[in-house]
Amino acid sequence: MAFSKIAAENLGGSALPAISGASLTGVSGIIKQIITAEDSTETSSNSQSLTDTGLSATITLSSTSSKCLVLVNQRIDLYGGANIDDLRFSWRIRRDVSGGSNTYIRNSGETYDQGVHTEGHGSDNIYRGFMTQSVIDSPSSTAALTYKTFMVEHNSSALITSDYTYGGANSRSTMILMEF
Repeated sequence: MAFSKIAAENLGGSALPAISGASLTGVSGIIKQIITAEDSTETSSNSQSLTDTGLSATITLSSTSSKCLVLVNQRIDLYGGANIDDLRFSWRIRRDVSGGSNTYIRNSGETYDQGVHTEGHGSDNIYRGFMTQSVIDSPSSTAALTYKTFMVEHNSSALITSDYTYGGANSRSTMILMEF
C-alpha cells in the first residue's frame, strides 16, 4: 500500500496548528530526578538489633510537595547451621533527614514487617536470596534525605549477611530514588 501525502494548505492554512497539552488526560506528573546507588560490601550480624547494611542513597527533593519512590533490591543471606530449624529475619528502609530526624519507612510496628520466616530442613539451614521493596515516601522536606537499609535476625544463633560473596561471585545490592 502506498502512502498518501496531505499538504498543510489542505488543512486550512499554510502551517499545521499548534496543539496545546492542556487537553491531555491521564498525565499526572513527571520524574524530576533519579538517584542510583550500589553496595557490594559484605556486612554480617547475629544481633537482634537493626544493623546498617551499608546500602544507602541521598536525594534532595525540589519541593516539599514532592514524593520519593524508593526501590531496593538487596542480597540477604541467613545461615542457621544444623541446630536451628527456625530461620527468621526482617529488614527496613530508614529515611534520615539532614539536620533532623530518622524515620523507618512503612514501619507497621511489627517485628517481621518485611522479611522471611523459613523452617530449616536438614543439616545446613541456609536462606539465600534478594529482598525487594518499593515504597512511596512523602517526606515534606527539601533537606537532603538519605535512605538506608537495615537488617535484623531473630535468633541469636543465626548469622545474617547482606551482599554475601558466594563462590567468588560478587553480590551487588541496588537502591533507586525517584522524585516525582
